[in-house]
Amino acid sequence: MIIWIQTNLGKHHKVLLGTLLGITIVSFVFFGTWSRAGKGAGNSTYLGVDFSSSRDCAPYRDLALLEGVGREGRISADALRMLVFNVHLANVVQIPAPTAEQLKTYLDSKQSLDTSGGNFRIVSTRERVPALLDLLQENASGSREEATRRLENALAESWRISRVNELLTGPGFAVPYEAALLWRGQNTEWTLETASFDGAQFNPAIEVPEEALKIYFENQKEDFRIPHFVRASYAIFKPTPKDAESTPVEPTDGELRKHLYDNAQTIPGLDLSKLDEQIKTRRAEFAQSWRDLQINERLAGRISSLLNEQFPFDEVRASEERVAKFLKDEGATSGTLPAFNENNIPENLPLPSAYLQHALKLNKETWRSDVYVLAKGEGAVVFFLQEVQPARIPSLDEVREKVVAAWRAQERERLLSERATTLERQLRTALASGKKFTDITKELGLTTKHFPAFKPAAAPEELLLIGPDIWHELSLTQTGHITRYFRKGTEVTYILVEARKEPLIDLKAPEILSLAEQGARRAANRSLSGASVELISWSAGKQQ
Repeated sequence: MIIWIQTNLGKHHKVLLGTLLGITIVSFVFFGTWSRAGKGAGNSTYLGVDFSSSRDCAPYRDLALLEGVGREGRISADALRMLVFNVHLANVVQIPAPTAEQLKTYLDSKQSLDTSGGNFRIVSTRERVPALLDLLQENASGSREEATRRLENALAESWRISRVNELLTGPGFAVPYEAALLWRGQNTEWTLETASFDGAQFNPAIEVPEEALKIYFENQKEDFRIPHFVRASYAIFKPTPKDAESTPVEPTDGELRKHLYDNAQTIPGLDLSKLDEQIKTRRAEFAQSWRDLQINERLAGRISSLLNEQFPFDEVRASEERVAKFLKDEGATSGTLPAFNENNIPENLPLPSAYLQHALKLNKETWRSDVYVLAKGEGAVVFFLQEVQPARIPSLDEVREKVVAAWRAQERERLLSERATTLERQLRTALASGKKFTDITKELGLTTKHFPAFKPAAAPEELLLIGPDIWHELSLTQTGHITRYFRKGTEVTYILVEARKEPLIDLKAPEILSLAEQGARRAANRSLSGASVELISWSAGKQQ
């Protein structure tokens, strides 16, 4: 069936695409809901996949690892939704599982980016199999058999997704000449010479005219805006026996696992790759951690209800006497924070400084915060506004030192650019007159480095660090000439194309045809990617 569709895709592609997208949209209407549990619950379901369930997400994390959109099982929610959508679409279109022969061929032909060891290279997926198995084995409690099964399942789903891509987008198209240009770029031999100077040593005398400074400050005064300051008090509540009595003593297995995943960063010695083993040996400790958090959450809920009854958000600010009495009745410990903003958060306080972000949100309309659970079972905290000092534009004299430093930095950058342009012009003129590059650079005080013949795939790392667009510049530069100057931090560099040896091109050569086929696949995938994003956005939006 699939072969027949592919054979006739040129004729009926629009009809097939419309039909498939129609089926997909219908499936979204009836099955593709994006639901959220209660606020703050951290639970969401998309196309039947519960994102809070490690079991539901495991196959998609394996697929993400294979596709290179996740690292060691970590993947963003958006990327996870895309993979769930693609698998769902393969199910809707009823793409069958691949045969062993199809999977073998796919494993050899599928390419991906290998970033191991800090390198970036395109390799076949078969080359990555040992590394992928090692990573999956770590997450499979050391079982190589289980890791192999998971990788095979991920490969099968990847193959099914690739078949959907072909059905929805058609075969794609790439001009052989474009592939030839790409192949030539990959196989051209370059011999280069660089000349550079360190701009950090460029320290011209810079005067600061008062009139120029005033004009600069007037144009850039928003950069010197003083942010608003907040003065607030805080109250820390501790759990009571009633809070503990209403809390279950022992969590369920699901509750315990979710607690460990959600709080992995705060639990000493927790290794999620060995979770089953650690639950067996440390269950009592983990259960107590879960219970402490539950007690504090019940405390926070109780205090929040009391505050909403006695001090509703929509009422005018309560008197300090009423607030003080409430805090005393509930046994809270209170204190006053010094005036602060996001640029100078106070430290050495009896609560983590990260919580002060909640106090920064207070204003005349919102004079108290909600109740927030403190980490490690230390109770709950609420903030009360004392005073807000609004943000303002200062006078020049208030921030003169900062303005002078900024103006000097801008002027120095302008002069450095002028210096780099002047040197570039001098280099070009001297080369045109027939002088040797090394003699010119010596006269100008530049540091040179020679790079003997190499192909782009084996380009020296030092050369690549000069700038991301050096290949584009080199392709525009004739032999015996220099590129425009590059800036990398304070370093200014010019590149001389000493020699360039381009290979002969045969448009019928296997390597050219292979590149053209890859280009066709990429063109097809871009079409599907756009349609997928639109459908995912639509399915999420219709629930809001």
